[in-house]
Amino acid sequence: DMKTGNWILTVDDKQVGYWPGKLFSHLSSWANTTIYGGSVTDTFPRGLHTETQMGSGEPPSKKDDNYGTVSFAGDIRYMNGDGKFKRLPDHEALISNSNCYDLIYQTHMFKDHIYFGGQGH
Repeated sequence: DMKTGNWILTVDDKQVGYWPGKLFSHLSSWANTTIYGGSVTDTFPRGLHTETQMGSGEPPSKKDDNYGTVSFAGDIRYMNGDGKFKRLPDHEALISNSNCYDLIYQTHMFKDHIYFGGQGH
């Protein structure tokens, strides 16, 4: 919120999350990077990377055949200093262990989406 300095998460025009601006005092005026993602607990069970699945446990398919069953985040945008929502600039996907998890980034109908998931080991 540009007036109060509080951070608000909005989904489908509904406010679903709120963080007081004092938690992010170092970002009170601006930010030059946007980072989003997920993580899982990793205790290296039985010597494996992790047994924790992400999403449904199914990785996204580059063949477009399983988008109804994997995790999805869509229409990802950020608010600029003028209070206008903008599409994401060029980006880089970082995956810590592609044998366990994967993601696919797509632009469809001028909206940015990510599909992600994996079994974890």
